[in-house]
Amino acid sequence: MKEPQWREPSSANGYRPSLGKWVINTPELLGNFPAAALMYRQGYIKQGEAIIKQNRTLKDLWNRQIPIISETRSFDPNRDQNYQDDNNQTTRKIHPLAFLVGSVEVTYGNNKKDKIVDLKQYIDEKNKIIRSVTGEITWNYGEGICFLNTAKAQGVTGF
Repeated sequence: MKEPQWREPSSANGYRPSLGKWVINTPELLGNFPAAALMYRQGYIKQGEAIIKQNRTLKDLWNRQIPIISETRSFDPNRDQNYQDDNNQTTRKIHPLAFLVGSVEVTYGNNKKDKIVDLKQYIDEKNKIIRSVTGEITWNYGEGICFLNTAKAQGVTGF
């Protein structure tokens, strides 16, 4: 079967340039860019407060202290089953899905106290649901479906 004219051949693999590997010029993907641009430029989706604000001293940096949320031995905290990793030398453990709840910020060179929001109200591991800090995005990763519900934009996507 021939591929549509707008699509790379299905032989696109790891030996091709990156644009041949990750095809985005399909109608269902490329067609979403104008809507995403409109939602961003018009402010249809709220930007939430940072859920984690870590303040790192220069001494911590020079001593190579591990941040409160960081890569584990596998270097992919978003896929690790057990986020209570003994590689992290701090006493505070931050859930690796925190990045999906809201922004995570780090400030260097000051001694202010870290801000860490309780993520239990946003991450429901039992039902496999993550809610954004603004409440506008809900991802049911158990069923593979994500909802956007704002005053001016609604949407759903999934597999």
